[in-house]
Amino acid sequence: MGEVPLPETLPAFAAVLKDAIDHLWVPEFGILEGEFEIAGQKPSAGPVWTVLRPRRTHVLGFVETPPGLHIYEIGADYILGQETDEVGIQ
Repeated sequence: MGEVPLPETLPAFAAVLKDAIDHLWVPEFGILEGEFEIAGQKPSAGPVWTVLRPRRTHVLGFVETPPGLHIYEIGADYILGQETDEVGIQ
């Protein structure tokens, strides 16, 4: 594995979620701590999501969520998720 070169480019995003009012949530591709290293890139603190208006390419804003947060549902004014700390407590 040490001889395999890293790719020169990375994907723009890896997933897309839809909230209760049809907005699209697209996480920016980020480098997670300990995943791998790319020169000049710092690991992200948590995913940054770009929120898009339905059926248009209009960006409504950006939301940063904690690292390790598993999102179950995104409502009109809330995010329902679960995060586990370093000792495994939810």
